Amino acid sequence: MLVREQWVILKLATLHWDSKQMLSLSINKVREERLAVLVRNANEMKFLGAPSNPLGAADMTVDLLHSWNCSDYC
Repeated sequence: MLVREQWVILKLATLHWDSKQMLSLSINKVREERLAVLVRNANEMKFLGAPSNPLGAADMTVDLLHSWNCSDYC
């Protein structure tokens, strides 16, 4: 069973995101911008992902929310 299927969706969650320069996972000695996306409520925080395309950050954030089935709660 996938982690996404086991996760209990946070109701009334707050969306957090922040970009960071990190070393590329695929190209040696190259830095890239990654966007960390998290949701949290008063009791729990869940890391949804860190996509590497800051120019499409809004679309990528929405895609992550949909893939974790929490787009209706953030």
